[in-house]
Amino acid sequence: MSVVKSSLRWRDREKLGAALVKLADKTFNLRDIAAAPPADWPLARRQECFDWAKRVVDGLPAVSVELRAAFDEAFDARPSR
Repeated sequence: MSVVKSSLRWRDREKLGAALVKLADKTFNLRDIAAAPPADWPLARRQECFDWAKRVVDGLPAVSVELRAAFDEAFDARPSR
């Protein structure tokens, strides 16, 4: 394998790893906000946090079906009141 191909494969793996970490982080953040939202955050701010996390995750490559399902479940707890 050429050095260039090897470098490209390594970079692709790094991107996928970063996407996996970002997906896990957004999932944890949504769970945390749903369970114990900051007292000074109004409903609109909590909703925007959920919406922004969804936009970020929707832009990620598919890295884990299970973790994406966990994110979707956490998103389902988006505050409505």
